[in-house]
Amino acid sequence: MMKEPVKTKIAIVGCGPVGMFGALLFEHFGLDFVAVEKYPSPRAHPSAHWINASTKALFRQIPGLA
Repeated sequence: MMKEPVKTKIAIVGCGPVGMFGALLFEHFGLDFVAVEKYPSPRAHPSAHWINASTKALFRQIPGLA
């Protein structure tokens, strides 16, 4: 839980597959952001059921991710 206000232009709400990939992209390009998640730990069963070819192509653009 965040205890003090944070100033940022980019906020990621939800740290599922899309939120985490967004965080990787922002980090890769050196952008400041804050990510918030309502669950304190990963869920037992993820909501994402598959990753398609277009998503995999995006993953390959981030060094070390593929």
